[in-house]
Amino acid sequence: MRILGTALLSLILAGGGGAARADEQSRLALAREAVQASHATDNMRRVFPTILAQLKPLLLKQGGTEKSIDDFNTRILAKMDPQLDKLTDLAAQIYAREFSDEDLQNLVAFYHSPSGQHLIAKQPEIAQFMTTVGAQWGREMAQSVMDDYRKEQAARTAQP
Repeated sequence: MRILGTALLSLILAGGGGAARADEQSRLALAREAVQASHATDNMRRVFPTILAQLKPLLLKQGGTEKSIDDFNTRILAKMDPQLDKLTDLAAQIYAREFSDEDLQNLVAFYHSPSGQHLIAKQPEIAQFMTTVGAQWGREMAQSVMDDYRKEQAARTAQP
């Protein structure tokens, strides 16, 4: 009798696990739809060359030549492009974990709305601007931190 009860419990639990997996797969599919509707990978495809272009001066300072850097960037972009589907899958896993089904449905609806389409159209331009602004902000913050550090070091040295 005890063995029969254990077997029955195992069957019930296994059946419930299948439903949970189906729910999880459904949520993941909905999350993937939200990520795709946002055109996240398309925007990354558009923004990544800008990021590489902004790295070019640093690479030139490191001894690279225009041609070697341009060739390298071409190879990086070619290598990155097929990997964007993996980025979509990773983003979908995060969305599935962080958003409810209702949230995901609302995101899909938003991205298909006129406002969502406007946001999608503007995202590459916004991302490019944010990259530039973020780099400038980062340089200013680094300078401020270094200035504060130097002041603190000078004050410590001056103390008897």
